[in-house]
Amino acid sequence: MVWIIVLTAIYFTIADLLRFCKAPKEFCTDPLKLLEFMGTTLLIYNSLYSVMNNDDFTVEFWRIQALICFFIYFRLVMILKYFENISYLIKMIIEVVNDMSAFLVVLFVAVLAFADAFYSLD
Repeated sequence: MVWIIVLTAIYFTIADLLRFCKAPKEFCTDPLKLLEFMGTTLLIYNSLYSVMNNDDFTVEFWRIQALICFFIYFRLVMILKYFENISYLIKMIIEVVNDMSAFLVVLFVAVLAFADAFYSLD
């Protein structure tokens, strides 16, 4: 079963590398494509790690596996935007995230400031 996963991940990695060779500037400036590439690369790494360690799953394995799940579902959402019935919802989510980016930066700084203040009090 692991080899099927590895072969599928290698296929997607090769497809991403071919996209990179066609338009390297576009590939590197688009964070969505980089996230997809990271997901497939981590999948190959984790699958080979489990094979080499005789399925001895450590904490690091499961942490990487959690990231892989996030990247796989992210890729699924990106694939769903090509379906006509769902595409407007996905585009709406992307626009909302883009509009909220400035607010999230301010929120992150505020949370970081409070965390630092409470850490200093402790």
